[in-house]
Amino acid sequence: MMSNEKVHNNQIGLRIRTARKEKGINQTELANLLGKSLRTIQKYESGEIEVSIAMINELAKVLDTTSTFLIGYEHDEKNIHSLSDIMDFLFKL
Repeated sequence: MMSNEKVHNNQIGLRIRTARKEKGINQTELANLLGKSLRTIQKYESGEIEVSIAMINELAKVLDTTSTFLIGYEHDEKNIHSLSDIMDFLFKL
């Protein structure tokens, strides 16, 4: 069974990969832009290692996206009408 943290890292990794592909650059190019190794970028995208908030911000700049997209916070996704909506939102964080 996967931990919530691992699932969260995987989701961030998928968003990094999506944003990178939308920008049309490969993992090596992204690594060079960030001053990181190719292996580190691969680990970010696969969810093997946690991405720091500082790195999320750098990735967002380099990939022309927002840090809120990368961490999966979509504030306009759902209206909140009840306590169960709030609980559902918190569960997804």
